[in-house]
Amino acid sequence: MNVSTVGFKAFYERRSRPRPRGEWRRLLAYALLLALGLALAALVLAWWGWRDVVRTFNRTRAYRPTPPVPTAPTYVLPLLAEEPAWNLARAALAPGDEAAFLVLMAHDLETPPAQRLILLRRYLDATPEPSPAGYLIARRLYHTAILHPYLNDGERLAALLYLLPRWHAWGEKAAFDATARSILAILRTSRALRPGQRTEALNTLHRLGIDLPAIDLNRLPPGPPGLPPRLRVPPPAVALPPDVQQAYRGRVEAARALLARPDDPRRRQRLAAALRAEHLARETFYRNAEAATPTPDAHVRLAWDRVRWRHLVWLVARGELGFSLVSEWHAQAGQHEFALIKAWERLVAQEADWMAAQPDVLWADQGTYELWAWTAWAGEWGLYPRYPRPYVWQRLRQAQERFFAHPNTPWRAWIALEERTDPPWFVLTLPPE
Repeated sequence: MNVSTVGFKAFYERRSRPRPRGEWRRLLAYALLLALGLALAALVLAWWGWRDVVRTFNRTRAYRPTPPVPTAPTYVLPLLAEEPAWNLARAALAPGDEAAFLVLMAHDLETPPAQRLILLRRYLDATPEPSPAGYLIARRLYHTAILHPYLNDGERLAALLYLLPRWHAWGEKAAFDATARSILAILRTSRALRPGQRTEALNTLHRLGIDLPAIDLNRLPPGPPGLPPRLRVPPPAVALPPDVQQAYRGRVEAARALLARPDDPRRRQRLAAALRAEHLARETFYRNAEAATPTPDAHVRLAWDRVRWRHLVWLVARGELGFSLVSEWHAQAGQHEFALIKAWERLVAQEADWMAAQPDVLWADQGTYELWAWTAWAGEWGLYPRYPRPYVWQRLRQAQERFFAHPNTPWRAWIALEERTDPPWFVLTLPPE
């Protein structure tokens, strides 16, 4: 018998001997303490989770916006046939197809903000009672008024005055406070408002019990009432090569054919094949064109086209047509969302490079400020999924400080982020002293 065998035998005999009664009691005590500790930890975790649930419920009440999925492709499928999203959303609004309306508005990249506000107000007029969709639409309307660079002070004020009584009726205190602060900031800084607009605003604030500071129009600093926006959204279209144009036409024709008979499996297969072919052609073109494109302006056009295409892919991958069209896209919806996010990052970076290349410093600073405000708007609207709000806010604040440091820029309300609320709200505030 070798040494290792002897050692193992001795160890086994020690393990086999009966343990003293005291040792068993200690082991039992340790087991009870461990079980008690685990139970206590489970109770703490459960209490903490329940506290978060209660807090969330108290904060949002009935408003829990979720990505809508239409039950029929009637208003969403035409996007693949290149029908304008704004016209489709207006058509969906008439019969009250709430889910389709929300999807269409979330994929509309090109409609000017004034038209967006009109359509959102029509939706809210038709649905005055609080609801998850109503809250989502009202928040989009609010942030369009705060952030979009294509609106003037009068349009911003009218949108905020429309929302203020609704927030009050819905009991949305954070939204009400942010809207009231923004209205007051516009009244105290804008030189472009008409007397009737100011009177309407003051009457609305007074009717809702808001304390009104003294607003002396003669104390507004002299300066231009505003400057035309420098940001181009959307930019001019990119020139597509023949193979991409052919794939594009094939997809549009297949989508129109499916629209005529949405339940035809063969037509669905044809459209799915057309989407796969266009996706391959476009991604090959984008990769090659990025290396061959010589100017920042051309890079912006290319990046915009890629974002627009990726939005359509994301729409199909998420099943928002009401059925699974391209099965592998549906199975990889998370990857397609990530690809859309990367396309947005590339677009914003190319826009920033284009702004920096402008020879006029004031022009470049204004365009950069508008770019980051518009990026924040796209994120709050839902076009830019999971956008990095803290980073965008940091860049917006820096660009704002540079732009308004010029002596010949207009004196207007500044954009700030109210981070203490959940979710945060962008607001308009008085310029820093």
